[in-house]
Amino acid sequence: MSRPQPENAVRRGAKTLLEFKGYFCSIVTNRAIMNKKGQMYFQGSPGLPDLLAIRGGCVVAVECKTFSGMLSESQKAWRQEWERHGGHYVVYRGPNDLRDY
Repeated sequence: MSRPQPENAVRRGAKTLLEFKGYFCSIVTNRAIMNKKGQMYFQGSPGLPDLLAIRGGCVVAVECKTFSGMLSESQKAWRQEWERHGGHYVVYRGPNDLRDY
């Protein structure tokens, strides 16, 4: 059995904490899929966050990173657009990053 990847553990921790705080929380799937012809295509959109959570009308997009992890350019662009439209966005590395939510 393989060991879980560090960002997967961070994501599980963020999801657990959000649910404990009363948020409805969903993991966002953004993955490559191969069709029957062997061609790869992406399901989702570049830069999507790892989690979307909502409580009392407050919607939070959460990108989970290890302490050394950095946002990609597509994640930075997605974040900028999300915040431009009034959305809340958190880069989660540990519980303190969600203290205001």
